[in-house]
Amino acid sequence: MKSLDLQWQRAQLEPELSTAMEAVLGRGDFINGLETRQFESAFAGYTGTKSCIACGNGTDSLELILEALGIGNGDEVIVPAMTFAATSEAVLRVGAIPVLVDVDRAVVLDLQAAVLALTPRTRAVIAVHLYGYPVDVELLRQLLEAAGRSDVVIIEDAAQGHGASRRGRMVGSLGLAASFSFYPGKNLGAFGDAGAVTTSDEVMSEKIRRLANHGRLGKFDHEIAGRNSRMDTLQAAVLLVKLARLDAWVARRREIAASYRAAWSGYGWLELPEVPLDGLHAWHQFAVLVPDRDALAAHLHDAGIPTGVHYPQSLPQLPFHSSWPLADFPRAVSVAAHELSLPIGEHLSDDEVSRVIDAVGSFQV
Repeated sequence: MKSLDLQWQRAQLEPELSTAMEAVLGRGDFINGLETRQFESAFAGYTGTKSCIACGNGTDSLELILEALGIGNGDEVIVPAMTFAATSEAVLRVGAIPVLVDVDRAVVLDLQAAVLALTPRTRAVIAVHLYGYPVDVELLRQLLEAAGRSDVVIIEDAAQGHGASRRGRMVGSLGLAASFSFYPGKNLGAFGDAGAVTTSDEVMSEKIRRLANHGRLGKFDHEIAGRNSRMDTLQAAVLLVKLARLDAWVARRREIAASYRAAWSGYGWLELPEVPLDGLHAWHQFAVLVPDRDALAAHLHDAGIPTGVHYPQSLPQLPFHSSWPLADFPRAVSVAAHELSLPIGEHLSDDEVSRVIDAVGSFQV
């Protein structure tokens, strides 16, 4: 599905993309060049944060946040049981322990269950804006404070949340720091791997910037042992061009999602995705739940309509989380078995949306 979206974007943005990339090629500042700094400034402004630190990819951005917080051996980090593997993978990579918690009806972290999972070793909670649904981070903060755990840091995994907001604030500005992926298939995608951290904490910002660039700010200013995780300037140039269109593209996704929801609201066999009452969904995916997703996928395939699955296994079903009993995660396990992602994207015409609506409507349950 995403290849069509990317082809459409490229056609829409020529010759701007070519001009932007030629400028980088002409100067030759391929790493941490002019456009990288411009993108960091623009994306910080977009998310309503003081700082954006560009890095190599979304997984690196999560690890950089955890490292900057000093989270490591023996520390616990609460993670939703339904998300892409990278969320818990980052926790494991810094030596900490992912504590899995089931998801709610919106398929994001069950906030009440997260509070019940707190232990003296809990250092952070990762709120994943899965499918583009914005987690109510403010409510999570209130629950942590009521439990006497204001010391627990809230980290946003915003890899699928570009353009979403909650309570009038953009995703990326809701926790202490947020991780973004700009993988090509995202709402805001590069032409390769790229990621970023957003934060308004100046200490966090400086430490993450050092960690991502061999522990330095200046050329030979190696104060700490860091890593090499930098966004190349060509990717930043692409993202700068696309960022100017992001709000319009996400608005189109919301139009399509509204059409789907209106058309299928009476289908008892189809569980539609939730919409926040006090926020804006980014609709990275339009993920429905159906009793027999394979049958619906085959029906839509025959009608020339592509579908996807996000994700066929919940985290406790992965080999490196096998010690967690599946019975503790009924919602996540059920979503893994029944979720089907239907076409959504700014590239879809009204006629194509109608085709999807009609094809789902003609499915014989």
